[in-house]
Amino acid sequence: MSELPETRRPRFAVYNEMAARGYREVISYAFVDEQWELDFAANAAPIRLQNPLAAQYAVMRSTLIGGLVEICKTT
Repeated sequence: MSELPETRRPRFAVYNEMAARGYREVISYAFVDEQWELDFAANAAPIRLQNPLAAQYAVMRSTLIGGLVEICKTT
């Protein structure tokens, strides 16, 4: 383990250390299917996009769970 505090270590060193401890990084869209937002966040009035990337990504997510489930579903 590095002697330097996290704020002084290079970012890649922090990533490598976290990966060595079993953590994984995921990157997901901020947009989700409207039904997923309702199911996972109980958000009946999500922020709708005027020009979504695709029909299934029509609203902004309010929690991470929908995006994480989507990642698990597709990998």
